[in-house]
Amino acid sequence: MKKVILASSSAMRAKLLRKAGLNFTVIKSGYRERLQARKDPRKLVEFLALQKARTVAKKFPKDIVIGADSVMVLDGKVFGKPKGAREHSAMLKKMSGRSHVMLTGVAIVSAHPRSEKTFSHMARVTFKRLSDNEITSYVRAKEGSLAAGGYRIQKQAKQFVKNIRGNIDTVIGLPVKETIQRIAAMQREV
Repeated sequence: MKKVILASSSAMRAKLLRKAGLNFTVIKSGYRERLQARKDPRKLVEFLALQKARTVAKKFPKDIVIGADSVMVLDGKVFGKPKGAREHSAMLKKMSGRSHVMLTGVAIVSAHPRSEKTFSHMARVTFKRLSDNEITSYVRAKEGSLAAGGYRIQKQAKQFVKNIRGNIDTVIGLPVKETIQRIAAMQREV
């Protein structure tokens, strides 16, 4: 059975996989992601996840590599991680009292024999109306500064959420159930 590598620096993705009982190693991909505004958001997250997985799979061709990427979509615009406090605050103000979509793309790659599987999941998240104090306090805490959409639903930002339609794991950053199923299928193929 092939070893599994998570090509991600996300502690939450690793935590989700550990909780699901998967035995894996974490190796950061080092791939420099760039959001391409004109690309369809689903294709974008799948593309970025695939590039991360391919980067690591080149170095570990005998293993199965998981790459993942998440973005937030609001008013047709794609948002990644906020670049600084001002952008973070503006992002949260736009989301206040409204619904947005969180998209997570996953790529599972095996270099030998060559196999690449990509998929994405979405969840619609509705925020309650946020006060300026809540936004300022959250931005100062820097909890969501390294997360797509500028918040971590599994932490303090859960108090911002009015409703979720979809899987919370997608919002956190990895649809675990399908990821595990696809890894198992890939291991059977080899």
